[in-house]
Parts: sequence; structure tokens; C-alpha cells
Amino acid sequence: ETSLKGQQESARGPTRASGWATLALAALFVCACAPSEDIATEPLAQQWQFRWGDSPRADGTLTWASQPWDASGWTPIDLPSAPSGREGARGLWLRRRLPADLRDATHLYLPWVDENFEAFVGGRRVYRFGEIDEGRVAEGSPFHLVPLGEGASGQMVALRIVSRHQNLGISFIPRLGTEAALARHIVRSGATEFALGILLLGLALAAASVLLVSRRDPSVLLLTGTGMHVL
Repeated sequence: ETSLKGQQESARGPTRASGWATLALAALFVCACAPSEDIATEPLAQQWQFRWGDSPRADGTLTWASQPWDASGWTPIDLPSAPSGREGARGLWLRRRLPADLRDATHLYLPWVDENFEAFVGGRRVYRFGEIDEGRVAEGSPFHLVPLGEGASGQMVALRIVSRHQNLGISFIPRLGTEAALARHIVRSGATEFALGILLLGLALAAASVLLVSRRDPSVLLLTGTGMHVL
């Protein structure tokens, strides 16, 4: 009777782990079937301009932050394409005109920036991440929600980016939206990876449970190996 209870208790481990794996599979299926287009946010992939290096200053102000759209020296680019002709430059400027009607959009979402940078709207700095002029080690590459401020419709948004490494620039498409809408977009875009991580964790727990049970009953390991071979 004691041996039977031990076998029943040992069998619960794989059952629980398989339950977690099933739950993760269901979550993964839901995430895969969910609509990928977020109508509450607006992608900003096109109509950007770039130039390498750093801006000259006039009376302490970075002139590239507010240059006219038709100023010379800027090259058109669509993001997230990598700008050409870097030639060892550590600085990159990107800019774009914001839509004439931002509606409720209050923030610019930058999924990945290499590496430290400043953001300007209408020539006014609205955001900074890490040290720019001191040349310190990069702070990392988290996502950013850049506040646009009032009266941003139709204004120029400019990004001053610096990096001492191979990667320099923006790796994914920026988006416009409210802070809440962009937060939902961030959660939705990472839901699939989260569900996959839960699935792998469930499979790891199931494998560990099988190994624990096999110590008491080697036939369990034999049957599991046979089943994996058949699959």
C-alpha cells in the first residue's frame, strides 16, 4: 500500500507539468490567432531622414534639431533599414515630420535604440536616455516612450543617437499613440514570447518529474524514451 501511494504521488508531478504545458500551448494558440495589427497606434516607418556625425552648435543650441526639412545634408530612409555610409561615425541623427493631426497620440514608441540618445520636438529636447556628450558606457537598449508634449502636431521630431559599438540606430518600427495604447501594444507584441517561455518551462518541469519518477521506477524512463522515439 505504501509503495502504491508513492507511485501515485510520483505520478502527479508529470501530470501537473503536462497541465502547465497544455495551458501554455493554449495561450500560445490564442496569441497566434489574435490580430497582429494594432489600430490604436500608428506605425512611423517611412518619410524619415538621416545624417551621420553630430550637429554644430549656435549659441549652445544643436542646429540639426530644428533645421528646415529641405536643408542639405539629409538623406531619405525608411525604418528600420540601416543607414548607409557610416564610415566609423559614432553619431547618427534621424528626423521626421509628425502628422499634422496627432489626434490623441501623446507618445512616440521606440522599441529598440542603439544606444544613448536625445529626442527633440520642434527643436526642444523632450527626452534623454544615457549620457551623450560625455561618451560614457551605454545604458542598455530598453524600449522608450517619448512624450511629444503639447502642440506637437506637424512638428519635426529629431533623434540624436550615439554609440561606440557596431550597432547604431533604430532596429524596429517606431509607433505613435497614447501611453495606454502603446502599453497594450507592447504587452501584445511580447505575449507570444511569454507563452513560449511558459511552454518551455512546463516541458522542463515534465522532464524533471520523469527523471525523479524513474529513480523509483526505471520502467517509466524506458516508456518515456520509447514514446519520444515514436514521436
